[in-house]
Amino acid sequence: MKKILFTFIGAAITAASFSQSSNVTAAWNYMNYYNNGDGVQNLEKAKNAIDQAAVDEKTAPLAKTWFYRGQVYQLIFSDSTLIPQHDMAQAEAVKSYKKVLEINDPKFKQWKDYTRYLLALGPGSFNAAITQFERKNYEQSYKYFASISDINSMLEAQNEKPNIELDKALGNAALSAENAGDTKAAIDAYKKLTEKYPDAKYFLLLSRLEKKDGNKDAAIATLDAGIAKFPQSIDLLIDKLNIFIGDNKHEQAMDMLNKAIALDPNNDQLYYALGTAYEKLGKGDEAKAAYEKATQINPKNFGATYNMGAYYFNQAGALNDEMNKLGYSKADQLKFEELKKKRADIFKSAKPYFDKCKELNPDDALTLKALKQIELYSAQ
Repeated sequence: MKKILFTFIGAAITAASFSQSSNVTAAWNYMNYYNNGDGVQNLEKAKNAIDQAAVDEKTAPLAKTWFYRGQVYQLIFSDSTLIPQHDMAQAEAVKSYKKVLEINDPKFKQWKDYTRYLLALGPGSFNAAITQFERKNYEQSYKYFASISDINSMLEAQNEKPNIELDKALGNAALSAENAGDTKAAIDAYKKLTEKYPDAKYFLLLSRLEKKDGNKDAAIATLDAGIAKFPQSIDLLIDKLNIFIGDNKHEQAMDMLNKAIALDPNNDQLYYALGTAYEKLGKGDEAKAAYEKATQINPKNFGATYNMGAYYFNQAGALNDEMNKLGYSKADQLKFEELKKKRADIFKSAKPYFDKCKELNPDDALTLKALKQIELYSAQ
């Protein structure tokens, strides 16, 4: 009895091993049936067979098992009739192909076919990502775009040049993640871009997203890293400048502005911002000089033109306050007339700037109010 029992158990083990091995073969056969036009039901059968083989202790360690599994799921991913039931098919295909590399089975000889399938999976994933993005299914489009990184890495491991540009995939992945509300994923994608493709625009986009996420220190660190690599980037300098201005760090802002102006001396907005920073520090004459430079470069710069008018207008206003404090003595009356004449001259200097502002924006309430006050005081 014992001999018979051991023989029976041995036979059972052999049968089980054969059964699981046959799942790999069955999956291969079902794929061929499908590829020969024999219905999508064969893909479902192939999926069921290869999934069983992938968890069996005999066939799970085989690279061939995972290669076939990758093919099965890639075929499912490429069949629009099956995607609604298997929306993770593409991810499972990528996972399976990665497993082939991890196993590094010396008996696996199908590397050319492996590469061929990956070269098809890259464009398929990219196009599917675009479709999902256009449908506003941003979470899924992010997954497809982001997977290009793994696909390209697997191709490079086979000394094969990827056929999808990773910077485009990662850039779109970041945009998809942003639209999906997944800020962390978007930041991670931009970080990969700054590491793999050092370009000023990627540092800029990353810093803006970090700032939007409330991490101002990280945003400044990213800008500093970008400026160190791209000291000629005016955009990086201006973004850092805007952070300083927002934090009322006007001394630091002026330092950034002067660096930016050195790179772009014909940028009227930089001189306008410099004038604003000087005003915040109470340096009126320096502010005036900066505003004048801005209006010389661009006579249509409304902000600089208005602030030039305001520079004179406020001086006249200060004289007006001084006049109101005078008494009725003869000396005070003489002083009053002296200040009145001086005020009129200053208003006369302010008026052309406000006239220009009215020309640029006829409906600006502050401009119209300033002109009315100048007219009123000039008539006195």
